[in-house]
Amino acid sequence: IVLEGPMDGIEAAAEIHTQADIPIVYLTAYADSHIIERARITDAFGYLLKPFEERNLLATLQMALKKYELETQLRLSEARFRNYFELSLVGTAITGLDGHLINGNQRFAEIMGYTIDDLRQVKWQTITHPDDVEISEYWAERMLRENLDQYSLEKRYIRKDGKTIYTRIQVRSLRGVDGETESFLSHIEDITESKLAEEALRQSEATLRAIFDSSRESFILMDRQRVIQAFNRAASEHFETMTGKKLQKGLGIEIFIPKPNQQIFFQNILSALQGRYIEVQREFRVPNASPRWFRLGYNPVKDEEGKIIGTCLTAMEITESKLHAREQRAIATIASALREAT
Repeated sequence: IVLEGPMDGIEAAAEIHTQADIPIVYLTAYADSHIIERARITDAFGYLLKPFEERNLLATLQMALKKYELETQLRLSEARFRNYFELSLVGTAITGLDGHLINGNQRFAEIMGYTIDDLRQVKWQTITHPDDVEISEYWAERMLRENLDQYSLEKRYIRKDGKTIYTRIQVRSLRGVDGETESFLSHIEDITESKLAEEALRQSEATLRAIFDSSRESFILMDRQRVIQAFNRAASEHFETMTGKKLQKGLGIEIFIPKPNQQIFFQNILSALQGRYIEVQREFRVPNASPRWFRLGYNPVKDEEGKIIGTCLTAMEITESKLHAREQRAIATIASALREAT
């Protein structure tokens, strides 16, 4: 404690702390409360009173070095956690049981459009989309009631600028030494772009489906094993009328083709799978009804890389045009006969 010069040992220890991370052990004959209190606030690793035995000094130094090692590991662990917390690509927030933010990282602030200080002033219910508050409160209450460790869900928030964002949130329970939940750790991922893209895709598919189903031409999409993947309303109606069977996804098309027609049908599908477009006209006979004619197309279906992944069968009824052509031929024949007779 007592040193030669303008400062004592306690002041020297404080100055050392500003320059380097070195553990300090005091050796002194002074034990009054004022000096001990001054030494305490310098975070000393030991305070050894004179006179002392060598074994006591050795034990004090060993304990000081062990304490220093543990504290160093703790600081490194805290630094790694801070880096993970602050540099994470997803929003991270710690909220209390009262719903107020305890701490959050910069990514969380960016997602919400607020500063962290602003977010500390409001409960999470305030920035949650009104339609998602109930489900969020349900899970928070269930975590406490059933002592759950975590849950995840998709929910919406309202940003400071009023925009609605979609997120995927994972919430973990942070427990105290008694095992009771003291706060919640949340990881929030902004999935707004993917959600909007999904919605646009659904709308696009709905539009295509409407066009698909409004067509008078039949479409049946099959994979390479001739298993039905999709079909439109016209195809369903045509096949049910012609075969008495309802088309169904996941079934082989051969179930719906009369056996006498299957061989040529399969040959045409094989040609389409080899990259050729086949178009034929076929007459179909229905019990207790007049024959019906269809123009059938066998189209190879390719993926984005140009690989053939299936066949699209198209069918358009041409009975009327066939009958009209037949009538025209009959009229022409009669006219020709009349000319020859005169």
